[in-house]
Amino acid sequence: MANLKGICLVSFCLLFFLTGCWDSIELEERAFIYGIGIDLEETGTNGKPIFRMTNQLIVPSGIGTSAQSGGGDTPAFRNVSQTGRSLADINLHLSEQVNRTLNAQQMEIAIVSQDLAKQPDMLSESLDILIRGQQLRRGIKLVISNGNADELLAVEPEHIKIPTRYLSRLLDTNNSGEAIEPLRIGKVHLNLLTRLSFVIPYLTNIDNQNVLNKGAAAFNGRKGKVTGLLNGKETEALNMILGNLESGSLIIPVGDGQATVEFMNSNSEYKLKKHSNDGLEFNIQLNLTGSISENLSSLDPINNITPFEKNLKKEIKKTVEHVVKRAQEDLKTDIFDLNIYLRGYHYKLWKRIKNDWDSGENIFSKSKINIHVNTKLEHAGNTIKSHKREERK
Repeated sequence: MANLKGICLVSFCLLFFLTGCWDSIELEERAFIYGIGIDLEETGTNGKPIFRMTNQLIVPSGIGTSAQSGGGDTPAFRNVSQTGRSLADINLHLSEQVNRTLNAQQMEIAIVSQDLAKQPDMLSESLDILIRGQQLRRGIKLVISNGNADELLAVEPEHIKIPTRYLSRLLDTNNSGEAIEPLRIGKVHLNLLTRLSFVIPYLTNIDNQNVLNKGAAAFNGRKGKVTGLLNGKETEALNMILGNLESGSLIIPVGDGQATVEFMNSNSEYKLKKHSNDGLEFNIQLNLTGSISENLSSLDPINNITPFEKNLKKEIKKTVEHVVKRAQEDLKTDIFDLNIYLRGYHYKLWKRIKNDWDSGENIFSKSKINIHVNTKLEHAGNTIKSHKREERK
């Protein structure tokens, strides 16, 4: 009898595990958000901003068997927008336009317009909803848009049906060297907490089918805003300093013509040489490896590589020193991760100067940064010449 009671008790307990999820929502009743765009609609009379948030929702019936194939009359996405003073409140009102429960677990990208990001503290305020949200992943990619963020969510590339997926893969596959690596919300959150400066990928809408991933936006952690933009070549120089350059090219003058060098890899080393009340002095060693992809001079790189390496070193040094000067005098923002270096290797010094590093007294702008370049050309090509120059009579 006792055994029978025990069996009944165990069977009764097991019923709780067989009832399923009482609060579950069926897949067909969810609206999946793949990306969002945040714009500054206007600044109200009381000085408080009015935001516009656009959610890009997936339309499963438009995707068909492949999300990457074109064709079909049914759109694979739907954009819904609302304006307001609070992004959390806007998000609630957006659900009024959608006949399904919004779900952001699959979100890939967040786009913030440069007009908004240039206003003090607005970037951190606009990202608060993404950082706090329990559904949201830390791997969401953040970008700054040249124009309105919602314009990027409306592009219709030929080879892929969903704009946010196109933008996300554009960030992952850029090989020009003139763009920075994708920036994740998790890293942004850490930088915002420590008030460190950093750079953000910058996208430009070319037309209704194409977007350009080129350049970067400099965000000052102490000032809480984007202080300026880097063009493609400046971004390539930044990647050299950070040791992140794994592709890209540079045209160098050599002999009676020019040559094009393609970069293969790079690394860099920082060292604090000295520090005083007038500022700090750093030595940055750049090591770059490349190959000659084009030679339009009469010099033979196979038997005499020295002039090519010498001119390459000179051009790199000039390019890098330009972006250092721009960062110190124009942006007044540490985009080189010197703040991270000081925090990791000279913490006592960093603790004393961090409030005036690239704001206040701006010790960063007063510091001396010495650039040292070491280059190596591993491949000179397969031929001595592909054409013959003749003397003109």
